Amino acid sequence: YEILTCDWSSDVCSSDLTRGMRDAAGAADGFVAIITDVSAHKAAEEQLAASLTRVRRFVDSNVFGVVVAEPGGRIVEANDYYLRVIGRTREELEGGALDWKAITPTEFAETDAAAVARALREGTSPPREKAYLRPDGTRVPVLIAHAGFPGDPPQVASFLVDLTERKAAEQAVADSEERLHGALDAMLDPFVIASVVRDAAGRIDDLRVDFANTAFAELA
Repeated sequence: YEILTCDWSSDVCSSDLTRGMRDAAGAADGFVAIITDVSAHKAAEEQLAASLTRVRRFVDSNVFGVVVAEPGGRIVEANDYYLRVIGRTREELEGGALDWKAITPTEFAETDAAAVARALREGTSPPREKAYLRPDGTRVPVLIAHAGFPGDPPQVASFLVDLTERKAAEQAVADSEERLHGALDAMLDPFVIASVVRDAAGRIDDLRVDFANTAFAELA
């Protein structure tokens, strides 16, 4: 409960129980208390605090990058995952030195602007790929999505995953396939890789050539 005492002489109410009505000489002469049930308010405050705690723990888990920034570029808040991706320090962040536009390659400017505008207009924008520039000039590919927070100034929360390892794995597979095709292409004997094409009933209807070496192409 919240208890307020009121001094009739001054029409002032306070949570200070020593305040109250006084006689002409100024001596305490009793008080009137207003008691209000604030259980629902307190419960709402506790639920909000618990919710914010869960969100903060989720962000600080650093499972993925989280950054809150202004559309103009200024980064307001970021977790350690995001700072690690862009190669910057928390001291730089707290000093106001980080600008997401300044660390983004210019070819992403148009898609960035469209995604941020959509997030502010519709609430969210779908995931897309882009890259950040680290201080040493290297690029970090990321998958990023946005949520818009209209206000004055408006802000955008972005959630991202570092794609460096996935891109490296994809490149390794591509390089391996290129080496394999090069070796097969150097063979003197004809070699072809084909996929089965089936009809609506599931019967083999044709073959689709996926790769043919030079020797096979010369036969054709």
